Amino acid sequence: MLSFLSFMQKLSAYHALKKESIRYPDSPIFHVQNNLPVRETFTEATAYIIHSDDCLQIPKDNQNILWIILPNGTDDTEIPDWIENYVMLAEPTIQTELTFQLQHILKVERRIEEAHYKLSQCLINRKDVNTILSTGAELLENPLFLSDTSTRVLHWSDLNELKKVDDELIQCIIKHNFVTSDLFEKYDYKTLLPNIEQTEHAFIEHSNYQKKKERLIVKIVIEHRYFGWIVVIPQKRPFEDGDCQILDILANVLSLELERNKIGFALSYRENLLFELISGRIRNQEEFNLRAKGFGWIPGEHFYTMAIGFRDAYQSDNQERSITAYKNHLGMIYPTYKAVCIGNILYLLLETEDLESVANNLDNFFQTYHLAAGCSHHFSNIIEFSASVEQSLEILRIGMKQNPRQNIYRFQEYNMPYLVSTLKKYSQPNYFCLPEILRLQAYDQEFGTDYLDTLQTYLFFRNVITAANHLHIHRNTMNYRIQKIIEITGLKLTEGEDLYKIWLSCLILGVNGFCPH
Repeated sequence: MLSFLSFMQKLSAYHALKKESIRYPDSPIFHVQNNLPVRETFTEATAYIIHSDDCLQIPKDNQNILWIILPNGTDDTEIPDWIENYVMLAEPTIQTELTFQLQHILKVERRIEEAHYKLSQCLINRKDVNTILSTGAELLENPLFLSDTSTRVLHWSDLNELKKVDDELIQCIIKHNFVTSDLFEKYDYKTLLPNIEQTEHAFIEHSNYQKKKERLIVKIVIEHRYFGWIVVIPQKRPFEDGDCQILDILANVLSLELERNKIGFALSYRENLLFELISGRIRNQEEFNLRAKGFGWIPGEHFYTMAIGFRDAYQSDNQERSITAYKNHLGMIYPTYKAVCIGNILYLLLETEDLESVANNLDNFFQTYHLAAGCSHHFSNIIEFSASVEQSLEILRIGMKQNPRQNIYRFQEYNMPYLVSTLKKYSQPNYFCLPEILRLQAYDQEFGTDYLDTLQTYLFFRNVITAANHLHIHRNTMNYRIQKIIEITGLKLTEGEDLYKIWLSCLILGVNGFCPH
């Protein structure tokens, strides 16, 4: 129902107002009438368009009528006190055009009221999501679809109608059921997704691309959590006034239905549970198993966590991309995966004892899309997932610095650098270094030599010729350097316990440097 006050506010969007007086702002309005009636029989809940000369003909009992008064040139006619509700325009206007505008306002309002009634009936009669979306599509006279925040399409209103749309993104979604990573970047989803989340009401996203139509979008929120969005495509007709308000109503009804039937949570329960593990809200395995069982997830006994990021993430700000674009791709390669995105890192919880088979399947994918992954150690208690998230990210960080060309960094390969990295977080790591190695480091700094690097390389290969080849020096030079190192440090490079201490010291002093593979 459109009230006098709201009708006046909508009128002000078309015309400047000179005077107004609304004594009964909540009175309804259902009709628009051009000029005064011939027999002075006035209809209540009506807006009458009159000229200022006609004001004296207005009856005194008129509280349920709204008068739209047109000025006569520079006329400054006084409005009689008995006129209860009126609006005088600031400038003269063509009366027929004004009538059309006011009738259009009422027509749009009737569309919105019809949508509110029909969609409310869907909720009252417990209609399913598909029926609610189909009803919304009929009201909007255009096809639409529902997606979650990973861009995965959950429901279509009319797939056949969408197949007719000349839109690269729509055809991609129809083929793959989500937005592929190349189009994710091409159409700047990294900017679009936060924009959807931060916009409270439906809005039209205009397109600057030849192969992408404009679309009407509204976000879906379930229990205060951003769940996804509805997209309407102008396939049957262009967007009209009232479409945004109707889509807002559809979004509210759909959110209530998803909440009532826990549909949204059934679709994203894994992510929710993983977030709760990371935050520490789930404190023991029994609690986790009980909650997961409610969604049909029975955790196994073998887990790894894989942190996936962009290979150039630490070097370039010009190639920012969203890891969400690759989440669905990974689902096709590894269908049973559980994943959660934090920042621009995707964490996979792998329920497997055979990490190598998973790594082999993913290696080409990472190579193709310039991604890299750090793997945690094996764990059997799901509560360790939170710690494994930090561990896998640190392995990724260390691996990318030491071997930037590698695609997958396994914990077993980087456990010693990880140990040193952990030491650095909790204490002064130099305390664990041999004094002799610190002396060698000081010598390098004073004389510009690189004996510490030579020592670490030699200890890694345990062979003079191989180490010399790696350093691109002659073996005689290598022998000279080894003797010089022994002379400076006084250490023996043949005794087992000393070798372990030397190796640990080298790692501590150069954890972010040398690690040949």
